[in-house]
Amino acid sequence: MIRRAAVAALAGTALMLPFAGTSSAAAQGKELNCRTQVTDNGHYGRADCRNDTSRAIAFRAIVVCGQSFDNTGAWVTLNPGQSGWSGAPCNAPVGTGVGSVDWEEG
Repeated sequence: MIRRAAVAALAGTALMLPFAGTSSAAAQGKELNCRTQVTDNGHYGRADCRNDTSRAIAFRAIVVCGQSFDNTGAWVTLNPGQSGWSGAPCNAPVGTGVGSVDWEEG
């Protein structure tokens, strides 16, 4: 019985850890300065990014869609000082639109 309680307590803690702390790009190991947004009546997500580093960095938008498949935008490479965007739609005919938008660097 004690073992089950300890496992349950640890499982609850593990589930809460990702929500604790900051969600800034630096905390996530990201280098681009990005702003995410939802457009087109909630059915299109995009990431607008600026490269303030001294090297080229590629990124793409990651769009989480409600009641449909998630989507990713095209890869975009930004040279130092450049800005650009990547985006993707949530296309389900009866879907609930964009749930969240993030970006991936690579």
